[in-house]
Amino acid sequence: MKLNVFALIVSVLFATSAQAERVLVIMKDQASFNKAHMAYKMKGSYAAKGIDLGVQSQAVGQLEDSLANLNTLIVNTSSDAQVEKLKANPAVAYVEKEIFHDAPAPVKGFLGQRQQSQKLGQKTPWGIHAVKATEAWSKAKRGFGARVLVLDTGIDAAHPSLKANFEAGKDFTDASDGSDYTDHVGHGTHVAGTIAGALDKTGFTGVAPKAKILAGRVCSEQGCSNVAIAQGINWGIQEKVDVISMSLGGAWSTPAERNAVAAADRAGITVVAASGNNGTNRVSYPAALPTVIAVGAVDSSLKKLTSLNTVQNWL
Repeated sequence: MKLNVFALIVSVLFATSAQAERVLVIMKDQASFNKAHMAYKMKGSYAAKGIDLGVQSQAVGQLEDSLANLNTLIVNTSSDAQVEKLKANPAVAYVEKEIFHDAPAPVKGFLGQRQQSQKLGQKTPWGIHAVKATEAWSKAKRGFGARVLVLDTGIDAAHPSLKANFEAGKDFTDASDGSDYTDHVGHGTHVAGTIAGALDKTGFTGVAPKAKILAGRVCSEQGCSNVAIAQGINWGIQEKVDVISMSLGGAWSTPAERNAVAAADRAGITVVAASGNNGTNRVSYPAALPTVIAVGAVDSSLKKLTSLNTVQNWL
């Protein structure tokens, strides 16, 4: 087992990858993951020490990231043969290729961060009263002390309703430094405002106007990547957030996504996800997972919204 783990570490650290396809590699046990994780964190010094590359029969990809809370590696591969070699390694439990769930629909009328109007609504949104949020404020202190991670399309952190409660953001949609978590379609900003928009003099407010928001951009124009979702949940566990909100999903979930949600649950994090907009009675994933709270929408008469077009118009 030690030789196999060592061979896996060396091959992913020192291989080059052309036309890369990202895969999630879930390790079988903590010990196996720890070896790979430490090698990833110290790969510069490992290279300097001159590891014997004789144990490397063939390259299996380039290590992009290591998700410490999920026992998972993210590896860039350039062929199906490399994926098969990863699957064959005895230290590996599961290998999953990157896929994309449908991206959330753009919010009607959203202008983007630099064009955002400073004018706020002139009254408290009807939904605040519908869910009896104000009645809970005396016990929940309007969300004071709670930290919510919104995994979505990013956030307009300078929005006047959000800037006071925004804590941190990170982008997981590409291999950049993660600093550009700008919301280009408004969906993540809309969700963050619903959760923790600050109470202003007009009465405009979110459900928990004193809570703090962290935002992870996991959905791009391509959709919502299982790799990005796993990275975002791993970040939430690392940051010890109280709640992870995912207003995203599809008809099924991947093993890596289920592994990530289970890890969040073990860490004591409440995971909330959208029940779906496809007009059926089936609950989408990850909302359908047993440890996740599924949330749907109603209109102002408390009638369920089941039509995709109706929900998009409502937004």
